[in-house]
Amino acid sequence: MFHHNNNALEDLNILGYPNLRIIPDCLYNLKDLQIGKCENLELQPHQLQGLTYLTSLKITNCENIKMPLSEWGLARSTSLKTLTISDYHHHHSLLLPTTLAELSFQASRICNPWLPVSPKAHLS
Repeated sequence: MFHHNNNALEDLNILGYPNLRIIPDCLYNLKDLQIGKCENLELQPHQLQGLTYLTSLKITNCENIKMPLSEWGLARSTSLKTLTISDYHHHHSLLLPTTLAELSFQASRICNPWLPVSPKAHLS
């Protein structure tokens, strides 16, 4: 699905690939990443932590992601402005980047409406 050298790619939408298990590690210049309806996707911490230019991240209906939000490395992001997560059912506290301007947690899978957020994080 991906070529090993995608250095120029800035926007990537992966929607409706229920059998997709991994995304490549070579997407360093992404600014916008949207992943949806990829029920078997298994993200690893290094895959998101390496996306230093990412300004928008939207992950929806990817029920097999077991990595806690706290391990996504989002607090270290210097570019992330928009974060949307839905159908994610792991309740862990997380630090948010200070660059974040828009935050959205959606859907009924988040059973606890009061997702614990670290007091060190803030929205500007």
